[in-house]
Amino acid sequence: MNAGLLFVALGAVIVTANALMLSVFERTKEIGTMRALGATRLKVTSLIALEVLFVMLASAALGLVLGFIAVYWLNNAQIVLSNQYLEILFGGQAIKGRITGGLLLSQLGAALLLAVLAMVYPLKRALGIGPARAMA
Repeated sequence: MNAGLLFVALGAVIVTANALMLSVFERTKEIGTMRALGATRLKVTSLIALEVLFVMLASAALGLVLGFIAVYWLNNAQIVLSNQYLEILFGGQAIKGRITGGLLLSQLGAALLLAVLAMVYPLKRALGIGPARAMA
């Protein structure tokens, strides 16, 4: 893995974890109420995991649509993205506009992995919310 992709991945994890932490903080009372009414830790985990999955899938769909539009436009305009700094950060030669099935699957897999990594700390905080503390 090269440095550019590592920075992009780290930024994605931090931004996603921040959004999830805000979601957990805003719903502290709801999580506490659910736990007081008998919701198990697994139920709370599944609710947060589903939220992460929906956000990741919506973001991936939007990214795919915008990516297809950008690649189509760059190819029609015959623009080649060649820059020594891009080559150093992201490796390879000039960036060529092409999207393959393997590329799509690998990017979706990477997005899912990053979403799971971003979910770890907010999930730990959500599971640490006790019913009495949350409702106070």
